[in-house]
Amino acid sequence: MKNASFSKRAIAYVIDFLILGLLLWIVSLLIPENNNIKMLQLEMNTITELAVEHEIGFFSYLGRFANIVHDLDQERVVYSLLNAFFILGYFTILPYIWDGQTIGKKILKLKIIRKDQDHLTMNDLLYRNVIIHGLAYLLGALAFVYILPSYGYFFLVLILGILQLGVVITSVFMVLYRHDNQALQDVLSKTNVVDVTKIEVKE
Repeated sequence: MKNASFSKRAIAYVIDFLILGLLLWIVSLLIPENNNIKMLQLEMNTITELAVEHEIGFFSYLGRFANIVHDLDQERVVYSLLNAFFILGYFTILPYIWDGQTIGKKILKLKIIRKDQDHLTMNDLLYRNVIIHGLAYLLGALAFVYILPSYGYFFLVLILGILQLGVVITSVFMVLYRHDNQALQDVLSKTNVVDVTKIEVKE
């Protein structure tokens, strides 16, 4: 049984995120237009131009930027909830039903399995999902968007975003340079992504 190569995993992820992005785009068309979001985006552009032209100072810009980010995320709560729901459904529920496969993994003939060869559980897939697909970032932002003031919220999502980026970069390098091609989510959740074609050949 051979673990999947970086190239096949990467292509499967691209396919999965294109499909997920398309689904979210279609759903977003059904959400009524929010004029407050448009106004906040215009305000964001305005203060950015003022900062570039040195008409406002850095700390003044940062304070206003943090307020806008906070207000935007409050206005986008419905979309964020849908985003979290689709990520959870696509990367947790779907592979649970499809025996460790998403659409991208089916096309590339890859599969998630447990290292102990036991049945893949919903908890295994949820753990992987929280680590690598930004679910922790989304849920953290949703949990605090109405609790923290704008500065506190801004720095929280900034830290969560940096941590999530670090996890993704670490996982990429682990798949590239580890002899077993395991990513961070594989190691922590005690799962593997294997090449189904290699299993078939072996059998």
